[in-house]
Amino acid sequence: SFYTDYQTESSVFSQIPSFLNSQNQGNLNFSIKDYIYSDSFLDSIVSENYLIDNNEISLVDTWGKNYNNFFSNPLGKIAMNFSFTPAASDNEKRLYFAKQVLKNNLNFEEDRLTGLNKISITIRKNPDLSNQIITNSYNSIINFYTDINQQKATEKKLFIEKRVLETEQSLRISENNLKLFLQENSSIESPMLQLEKERL
Repeated sequence: SFYTDYQTESSVFSQIPSFLNSQNQGNLNFSIKDYIYSDSFLDSIVSENYLIDNNEISLVDTWGKNYNNFFSNPLGKIAMNFSFTPAASDNEKRLYFAKQVLKNNLNFEEDRLTGLNKISITIRKNPDLSNQIITNSYNSIINFYTDINQQKATEKKLFIEKRVLETEQSLRISENNLKLFLQENSSIESPMLQLEKERL
């Protein structure tokens, strides 16, 4: 469990920003739920290496090898295997199956009022693997949020720099127009010329 709107530094997880607070104009209204069920998140988690039985191995290799094992949930696996295109490689099938296993075992609860988020996963006979997956999930959320905020800040900076250049160019054009007008009209007494000067 972790909060997204901590005001104090009392927790190990307190560094996560308040990205679900709609009143905070500087942050994105970012939904963790949308992210953790995305292909980007699932790919990053199942492709990561984990320490399982003193061996470093990915979930693709651990869970994915059972994609064509029809002894457990035969109907589901038969239907899944028939859904693959003939061009799908063995690795793509293993990756897809590992993502489905993760998605089916990952539970998420989000309280938008309090900012409390809960992520849980249960791996039978391997609580240490559950803990590793949860740690990687949390880190992935933080990294994704940081990345999109950096992209947002970069885009905003580029936009402001572009507007500054445009404004400077516009100002120079206006100054030149005023200079030409004053050179051509040494005596500005008529209301029309005075209005034109003010406009410039």
